[in-house]
Formats: sequence, structure tokens, C-alpha cells
Amino acid sequence: MNLGISALNYVNSIKNGDFTVEEFIERSFERIKEVDDKLHA
Repeated sequence: MNLGISALNYVNSIKNGDFTVEEFIERSFERIKEVDDKLHA
């Protein structure tokens, strides 16, 4: 999953069933932890 997609592509990917909102948010949190484990979102 590419976290750098535009908002429009994000919405279209959700509509197409490419991934769920929950999957996107979970991956976003994983990415934050990879960058800085002490950062809390």
C-alpha cells in the first residue's frame, strides 16, 4: 500500500475495495512507529 497517494486516489481506492480505511490507518500508524517509536499520533 502506497501511503503517498493523493486524497482523490485514496477515496477511489477505498471505493474500488483495494483496501479499507482501517487498513490504511493501521499502515499509517506502523509507518509513524518506523520513523520514530517515541512519536504518538
